[in-house]
Amino acid sequence: NSVRSAGSGGADLRDPSSVLARLNTLFPMTQHGGMFFTIWYGVYRRSTRTISYSGGGHPPALLVSPPTQAPLEERIKQLECPGPPMGVAPDLPFETLQAHVEPGSSILIYSDGAIEVFVEARKLWGVDGLIRFLAEHDATQPACLDQLHVAVRDMTGSDVLADDFSIILARFP
Repeated sequence: NSVRSAGSGGADLRDPSSVLARLNTLFPMTQHGGMFFTIWYGVYRRSTRTISYSGGGHPPALLVSPPTQAPLEERIKQLECPGPPMGVAPDLPFETLQAHVEPGSSILIYSDGAIEVFVEARKLWGVDGLIRFLAEHDATQPACLDQLHVAVRDMTGSDVLADDFSIILARFP
């Protein structure tokens, strides 16, 4: 029994790899002026406490397990996806991966503008820099998102960022 919407183009919306494969077919960069886009798509199944996910050229989402005695940095898991950006390679398959989500966990999904920041003589901040930042600030609280935006602006030395900056924090009861 699959779930489809009128705009899904036949993709099973509960299967991330199906959604990405369909999007990849619908938006070939050859028909869009050489433009492509990246995506991280996940489906949370509350009954099994699992998140199924897939990605196309997008940075890994960060799954933050609930507070324990372990340092925050050790409680952050990268949910990486090996798929290509949408429209770049129309026939490549996408994979659906899964992760267990403990009660009290959070997930952060962000654009590349949150990590493609250069610091210290043109050294890329990257996902590791973001994880260190989140470990020093409470990554489970919405205030951390504003603090991150300020930190990225400070690193670039400008209030106008060169790339998009988007970040979402979702918490799981």
